[in-house]
Amino acid sequence: MRAAPLLASWVAVLLCTGGMAKATSKKYLGNFIRFIQWYTCYGFDIMNGKGMEFADESLWLLWIAWMGKGYAYSTIKSYIFSIKNLYIIRFGFDPFKTNRVGEVVNYTRVKRALRQLKRDSCNVKRKPKFSLTKFVLLKLKGLLDFDLFDDVLLWAIVTVGVSLLLRWSEITLVHSDYDKLLHFHDLLIVKDKAIVSLRDTKTKIFGDPMSVTFFKDGTKVCPMEATNLWLDIKPDSTWLFSLKDGSPVKSIWVQSKLKTLLKKIGFQSQEWQSGISLRKGGAFTLSACGVPDRVIQVYGRWKSNAYRVYIDMTDEQKFGWSERVKRSIVKGTPMMEMNEMRMAEIMHDE
Repeated sequence: MRAAPLLASWVAVLLCTGGMAKATSKKYLGNFIRFIQWYTCYGFDIMNGKGMEFADESLWLLWIAWMGKGYAYSTIKSYIFSIKNLYIIRFGFDPFKTNRVGEVVNYTRVKRALRQLKRDSCNVKRKPKFSLTKFVLLKLKGLLDFDLFDDVLLWAIVTVGVSLLLRWSEITLVHSDYDKLLHFHDLLIVKDKAIVSLRDTKTKIFGDPMSVTFFKDGTKVCPMEATNLWLDIKPDSTWLFSLKDGSPVKSIWVQSKLKTLLKKIGFQSQEWQSGISLRKGGAFTLSACGVPDRVIQVYGRWKSNAYRVYIDMTDEQKFGWSERVKRSIVKGTPMMEMNEMRMAEIMHDE
């Protein structure tokens, strides 16, 4: 008998969120509310007092022009996804594909405007985001004192975060978003394996469980070893990672300590103008070690090819591939079997 109320609650959530993760649904709703505010100020006059469901190409062009004055192309695209999603939930149609009576629309001028904004954005140099790879962690480890509470906590967070390709909001507190924050009981250790049940993620689909796993690997940056060190001193707290007083660890606390350590090993503050990325660092580590792209996509829980923006090659890798191509040309025979380049750093203990 309990199945019916449970099903009803699931349906209610599905109708409200469109099946998206809580964090994504919250972001989309925030964007849509800001669009409503814009519509209240300008849209009603443009549409001669009609409601949002009557929006036409002229409205969208004027809205894009207004957004283009102060927002980046990527932000505008995010708003469009938000509007599409909330229109479908509220009115039952995608306003960029059909009108309110189901007739297909082709907003050519809107597409051209967005293409132009995208071209313009290519000329804007993005602020760099630092990739915290395992190779960087190897260098940082020598600066830590594992008799200190803060150092053990920091090491556990960054090794687990990089190993699992986690976002900051999935392992630390960001913008008071407690819904995503890991609880102690979200961690299950079985021999040499640890399973982490993520509470809410950007890529989570409604109703799907989201568990990630890491293993004891015997390296100097082993996430299992780091976790066990942390559990030995962990205070009594609801949260998986917490300060001495039991409060959750904030992302800004971890990144501040990381920046201090990174400077000590020769990195410059210009390299993390838009922050430090565990996820990008984890993906880059896998790529540098020759892991195929399709495995990286699955490991990082990407449902699209978006993971490719996280993967790049170092100058040393590019030079190595250039040398291989040169040798192939000199021999006059293409190299049919070229293995992935591997990083030279030795991660295992001697």
